[in-house]
Amino acid sequence: MNKASAFAPGHISGFFQVCDEPEDPAQIGSRNCGPCITAGVLTEVEVDENSSGIQVYINGEEAEYARTTKTAVKGTLKAMGQTAGVKVNHSVQAPIGAGYGLSGAGTVGAVLALSNAMSLRFSLTDISEIAHRAEIACKTGLGDVGPQMFGGLVISLEPGSSPYGEWARIETPNDLQAVCGTWGPVSTSELLKDPKFREKSKELGKEALDKLMRDRSMETFMKTSQEFARKLGVLDEEFEEVLNELSKATPIGASAVMLGRAIFALARKSEVEEVQSKFSDYFEPESIMVTSLDLQGARSTD
Repeated sequence: MNKASAFAPGHISGFFQVCDEPEDPAQIGSRNCGPCITAGVLTEVEVDENSSGIQVYINGEEAEYARTTKTAVKGTLKAMGQTAGVKVNHSVQAPIGAGYGLSGAGTVGAVLALSNAMSLRFSLTDISEIAHRAEIACKTGLGDVGPQMFGGLVISLEPGSSPYGEWARIETPNDLQAVCGTWGPVSTSELLKDPKFREKSKELGKEALDKLMRDRSMETFMKTSQEFARKLGVLDEEFEEVLNELSKATPIGASAVMLGRAIFALARKSEVEEVQSKFSDYFEPESIMVTSLDLQGARSTD
């Protein structure tokens, strides 16, 4: 039995523009911007070439619903003309279903670890494409995989996986961290099925990206993200009120995690304790997460 492990960072989208016109899933995706965070997914893969079937575990419990990981593993084996029994163990470090890009992170980690365990010698482009195609097929995300391969505070300039996608980083201080407060999950797949929602995101996402490209800074990113969240119409009255208060009380403002019932703020290490204290006025302690920005992107951990 062969084993390998990999890590992929979580990813927060502050805004996004759905790009669903192409027929090729590798070219479908979103233009967006947001930070990759060290609260991600550590994945271990075990391969038994004398058996068959795919099992996925999340934090020690079997996860029948982890269809994106399963789709990517099946696609990998089929593409290589191989059969094997594959056991995937995801250790998830952020709230599931709340907009932290964990389906993408887990899928990237599974493909990377599987490639290493089976000596498939996949390039990062191969891994990106397989994981991205699985996300598109399962409607669990549009634009997380590319940034997760890249790392940092990432602008997705063009949609899709490598080699179609295009990404750039916004320069950030070395000690920049994200403070996140989470109330609960949102069904990404249900929202992405709604034609009106997709069309609205196209208009507002383009507007946000145009503003950001005129001034590629953290401050402009946070401001445009907050404007996007309000105009998109996914915030209820309570959520918007808390967002307003936290924006006033944090160094460069706060915004909504897309798509999740969560709020994030960026702060330097010396500011984090005060920002965390402000979040504690609205979130239970166990619902507040402080995480560094991940500047490396997906990588092997063996």
